[in-house]
Amino acid sequence: MDYGLLDIGIALLLVSYLVAVKKQTWLLAGFNEKMIKNKSLLGTITGGVFFLPIGLLVVINSFNDYPYEVMVLIIAMLVLLTIVYGIYQKKITSLIQLTVIYVLTRSCLAALFLWN
Repeated sequence: MDYGLLDIGIALLLVSYLVAVKKQTWLLAGFNEKMIKNKSLLGTITGGVFFLPIGLLVVINSFNDYPYEVMVLIIAMLVLLTIVYGIYQKKITSLIQLTVIYVLTRSCLAALFLWN
């Protein structure tokens, strides 16, 4: 059990709650507030679709040790960032597009594990 990962996961879950439920968008860095039309939607999507799954994944990974653990977390973060961007920009609108992203992610992870 990795207590450092557990602490990070709990912190991510806390940020998820603050951003998604309490709409504390000041916790999000790196966006121009003048460009954002709907801060409430940004908080809901970012907190619920990005921080919540990442927090849960980090908490679960804190209990297990396996090869390429860091790589799995990085790939999961990149995929979730892509999904959040696509949903917010209304470029991902269908279940088929989300399914394609999921299948590509699974095949990347499978290739990574089979490569060793």
